[in-house]
Amino acid sequence: PRRVRSLVALATPVLVALFLLGLFNYARFGSPLETGYTYADVSPPQMVEVRARYGLVNLAHVPTNLYFYFLAPPRPVVEPATNHLVPPYVTLNLGVGFFYLSPFFLLMFRGDWRKRWRRQVGVGAAVGTAVLLTYYATNYFHFGTYYLADVLPLYYLLLLEGFREAKLMGRERVLILLSLIFNLYLFSHLPKLT
Repeated sequence: PRRVRSLVALATPVLVALFLLGLFNYARFGSPLETGYTYADVSPPQMVEVRARYGLVNLAHVPTNLYFYFLAPPRPVVEPATNHLVPPYVTLNLGVGFFYLSPFFLLMFRGDWRKRWRRQVGVGAAVGTAVLLTYYATNYFHFGTYYLADVLPLYYLLLLEGFREAKLMGRERVLILLSLIFNLYLFSHLPKLT
């Protein structure tokens, strides 16, 4: 009985939130299951066809999203005739991998994984990331992987737990400073969209 009460206490806010979200979606779009992604602007037109062919949620999106969420490097800027790098040297790709923009978050993998709560948060982050990877998310140039915003609080908890003395060491401060400079550089050279 105690476990049932705990399960009910855990499930109740989730079910209430899902119900309210369904009402909100119904009021906005006429369906409790429509979240607005179907109406999102997608460009260029070929991407509209891809979204229509595969749908908003599909396992076929996982490889593309995995690449653009985590692996895609910044795009080199080259002179077409010579293939030499020219200023600004690098710019945004359709997405730039999360760890290129925020290498500090690689530290979320350190820490004591024997702790039960850390494993639970890690499983929650992994499940949330897996769900997000099934969404049709590639659109056009964007700064960072904004779809990961749903799981960033869990990533952040894992990151914070990795600091034993609750303070930043010199090399960690340097990593933050370098990633800040790199992000500002990329942001100041956003591609011109026509």
